[in-house]
Amino acid sequence: MPSEPKPSQAKAPSKAPSKAPSRAPSRATRIIHNRRHQDSFGSPYSPVYNTTTYRFANTAALQDVIEGRTPGNLYTRWGSNPTIRELEQGLAGLENAEDALAFASGMAAISATLFAHGRNGIVCFGDLYGGTQELLTQHLEPLGIPVTFLLQSEFDQLADALNRPGMLVYCESPANPTLGILDIRKLALLAHAKGALLAVDNTFASPVNQQPLVLGADFSIHSATKFLGGHSDLTAGAVMASAEQIRPIALWRKNLGQILAPETAALLSRSLRTLPLRVRQHNDNAMAVAQAMVNHPAI
Repeated sequence: MPSEPKPSQAKAPSKAPSKAPSRAPSRATRIIHNRRHQDSFGSPYSPVYNTTTYRFANTAALQDVIEGRTPGNLYTRWGSNPTIRELEQGLAGLENAEDALAFASGMAAISATLFAHGRNGIVCFGDLYGGTQELLTQHLEPLGIPVTFLLQSEFDQLADALNRPGMLVYCESPANPTLGILDIRKLALLAHAKGALLAVDNTFASPVNQQPLVLGADFSIHSATKFLGGHSDLTAGAVMASAEQIRPIALWRKNLGQILAPETAALLSRSLRTLPLRVRQHNDNAMAVAQAMVNHPAI
């Protein structure tokens, strides 16, 4: 008799190993790998383009860039420079912003933002850096721009102070040098309810500890001379915001000649790569001092 067929000895197909859930890269990783364009020599970091003007194959190619049909660089004072744009892409990534602008100083960043978005009136809330206060009282007010100063304890007066459409609320948190802390989310909700925008000087917190745009602010401003630069060897400033809100600030930067030099932009890009490590150490040092003071018998 023919033997019955034996049951198949083949093993059941094994399950494919489950994939680990994907995770967005950390801020530190994004900073290190923020390059959009690689050069032909394979350099891991961009060279410094001190170029002021650029060559084009013909006038038609130049016209295409001028009229926005093709990307390209035109003139460094306008912010059209590979070294500067790479820095700005890194700055935007620090605070999850659509765009960022680099400036020759923190005060340049502040002044361009105030001129671009404060013409209908500015309400300053809480403590301010002395240089910012001088800009407001000695320059903007004499130009006819209404400026109101409110203490942190006068939050209940803020809604009434926003008495015309298109105003700007300006604040620092933590403030320089008093370290006053504000509720940015609460300020943003009130400002937007009154048709105003909110600008926050985020210099003292740094993007590692605080992202004002995530909390609802429209602008995050930095004196990059301080924590972003971190080595006391450069002077720079930055503004992060939406692409729409950045455009008028870029026009002021262009016409006031506030662009950051390419060599300084390269130095600042270098500094950003160690920013998370440096700020973490700052935080640890501050906590050690605070704990020592809390436990000190004389305090």
